[in-house]
Amino acid sequence: MVKMDYLCDIFDNQLPLLYTLMQGDVSEMFYVCVGDKWVGTINKVTNGWEQINGSKMPAEFVDRIGNFIECQFSKTTG
Repeated sequence: MVKMDYLCDIFDNQLPLLYTLMQGDVSEMFYVCVGDKWVGTINKVTNGWEQINGSKMPAEFVDRIGNFIECQFSKTTG
């Protein structure tokens, strides 16, 4: 299982939130949570990242989470 924290500060008029990103298996999608609440699920696609289900998340937010995930994996493999 992969588990990482992502501090989001992109939303105006909102304090930063600490999101937990979890993936059960390498080929699985990532689950996005705040505290113990599931927010949504995102998945890597050919041209970036997309939200699969859950509460509607802005595309910019999904892209930033995806970029963060990719950056974390490149640090561990490179």
